[in-house]
Amino acid sequence: MASLSLPSMKVLNSFQVSPSPSLGSAPNQAIIPLTFSDIVWINDPPLETLFFYPFSHLNSNSDRFMRFISSLKSSLSNTLKSFYPLAGKLHCRTGTRTGTKFEIIYEEGDFVAFVVSECNNGRFDELASFHPRSVSHLQRLIPCLSKSDESQPLFAVQVTIFPDQGIVLGISLHHSVCDGTSLMLFFQSWIVTCLSSSTDSSFKPIIDRTIIPDSLDKYSKVCRGNSKPKDFVPPSNDTFLATFIIKKENIQRLKQFISSKSEEMKKSFHCSTTVVVFAYAWICYVKSRAKEESDKKEKHGLLFQVDFRTRIQPPVPKTYFGNFIGPCMVQTDRADLESENGVVLAAELIGRAIEELSYGEKLANDLVKSFEFERSVSSLLTVAGSPRFRVYEADFGLDKPKKVEIVSIAKTGAISVAESREEPGGIEIGIALKQSEMDCFGKCFNDGLTFD
Repeated sequence: MASLSLPSMKVLNSFQVSPSPSLGSAPNQAIIPLTFSDIVWINDPPLETLFFYPFSHLNSNSDRFMRFISSLKSSLSNTLKSFYPLAGKLHCRTGTRTGTKFEIIYEEGDFVAFVVSECNNGRFDELASFHPRSVSHLQRLIPCLSKSDESQPLFAVQVTIFPDQGIVLGISLHHSVCDGTSLMLFFQSWIVTCLSSSTDSSFKPIIDRTIIPDSLDKYSKVCRGNSKPKDFVPPSNDTFLATFIIKKENIQRLKQFISSKSEEMKKSFHCSTTVVVFAYAWICYVKSRAKEESDKKEKHGLLFQVDFRTRIQPPVPKTYFGNFIGPCMVQTDRADLESENGVVLAAELIGRAIEELSYGEKLANDLVKSFEFERSVSSLLTVAGSPRFRVYEADFGLDKPKKVEIVSIAKTGAISVAESREEPGGIEIGIALKQSEMDCFGKCFNDGLTFD
């Protein structure tokens, strides 16, 4: 593990970026009620993501850096005209006729906190690498979403310059405002605006929550199911985050191996890239956390989200800005996952679960079941991100990022998945573990791809 001193951060400036007051701006006031698919995320910690951009011969006093910050701020302001919920705040009203109501309230003058900082003792390349790095070091690059008793900010930005090394763009997002598909719609709009100084109507979001087939019954059902606070433990100082890559060639070989074995076992399911990557990561995760005294019959679960926009009629538009994702859940005994054909069994469970996914009309019931599912298993692995999000295309004029990191998985216990920057068709898997567990995960991950 890399042994580095804690990055020393100096705040250079703090800004409050509001939606631009120009023509076609955000409304003076808007109250956006959360839907049943939004309130699922009320008790979750913010999504925290870092984008690392190498750039030599750049320091905090250079004209180019000043111009970049100015461009990033002004383009964010222009983008927020359409994506104004991100500048709003989450409020909770109790004692209403319909019970607890969560809503996003945006008022003219609301803003996104935008911090510019400098790190003079940090090693950019070390933090932007794939090998294990201290989560406490990465956390210093993440903006804070400070909440009050009355409200919760939803989005914040931090830009950190490492003189003559690079720039890190850090974001914090409260998941109740939108899912990953909507976040990347916002990012695409922000990037286009930053590069062209004009907005693109093709990225204009649909804010109207009434297009989601909601009802008081669905909302109340999910609200009751999600009433218990989730047990998210802050990562300890000995927690590390690392990234593992499954190359396209190894994905194909995994598919061939699993398909061959499943035919021998007379099993039938669609062996997709998602299926084999999730199955393989799940197996390695379970083995990395196994202890000698572990009960072989204890239940282990895997839960990941599926976009439901096309799973109802009529479909929800791609530009809908909010949450409309649903859970896909599987579980089995530890002994099954650690068996000789554990990865085949895991792939079968995942493949069948995807095939049997319900459609939008039953989504509320599935969400309630997911809360019960989380409490019923001894160990749960969840998944953040998706290769579909194309995070390595986030180019604000500094070229594509060298590394993208979802740091919040250290709090939620999830793995992160993204497309490989280096190879089309490859997949990056991020994971946060203690040192001994990380060593075990790495050995299991690498050994399993030898196919001897």
